[in-house]
Amino acid sequence: MLFSLQGTLSVTTPLSSVSAAARPPPQPGSRLDSSDLAPLFQEYVQAGLAQSTHRTYDAAMRHFTQFCLNYSIQAPFPVHEHLLCYFATYLAKKNLAPQTIKTYLAAVRNAQIAMGLPDPRDQSSMPLLKRVQAGISRIRLQAGKSTKLTRLPITFRILQQICKAWASSRNPDRVLLCAVATTAFFGFFRLGELLPTSRSAWKATTDLAWGDVAVDDLQSPRMIQVHLKQSKCDQSGIGGRGPRYDRGGRLPGRGSYSVSTY
Repeated sequence: MLFSLQGTLSVTTPLSSVSAAARPPPQPGSRLDSSDLAPLFQEYVQAGLAQSTHRTYDAAMRHFTQFCLNYSIQAPFPVHEHLLCYFATYLAKKNLAPQTIKTYLAAVRNAQIAMGLPDPRDQSSMPLLKRVQAGISRIRLQAGKSTKLTRLPITFRILQQICKAWASSRNPDRVLLCAVATTAFFGFFRLGELLPTSRSAWKATTDLAWGDVAVDDLQSPRMIQVHLKQSKCDQSGIGGRGPRYDRGGRLPGRGSYSVSTY
């Protein structure tokens, strides 16, 4: 292989495989040494997308890498419409939902932009790709399969079963899961707003810490307040307190109790 797809920002392609028309225009008389700007530039590019988007795009690029390996595609960038059509077909063959395929195509577009190449959508409207995507959705419907990933909500009865199984446990991880479940349920939080993807991924600047969670009384908690430093709807990191509940921000008893227990 002549390229490496180890994530969204580390995509590299030999310059010899990129057409001259796709390269950025030279700057006459410019001899700028950008070595001191490169790390900051990469940091800004990385921060331009949410962490959850990065994880999704990383998974997409792993599929794209495997697709290129399977069909001996050595220099896929800059991508063209037929290549994207075949990639969409490859994903449909693996039984991925149309919405997932659309997201994975967006990941390939993002990779090309990160390489400094022209946005694929600027070159044409890609009518053939749109036709292929519509065909995938139609055939999936005819086969009786849903075109969207169904995500069933956690009902109050399910939450009660979770708490019954975990709240009285002596395992601190299970008590933590119960506290997270109840807080997310009553506070309408996203999971990514309460927990990092792993312990090693925790960051004090964006993730919850002990100082971000407060209860009015540890012995008989009646109210809890959560300070979010950043969320999917707050990418600039302005931060804010958790949403207000009935009676001045009270979290129902079980939620407060679970958090204070942990």
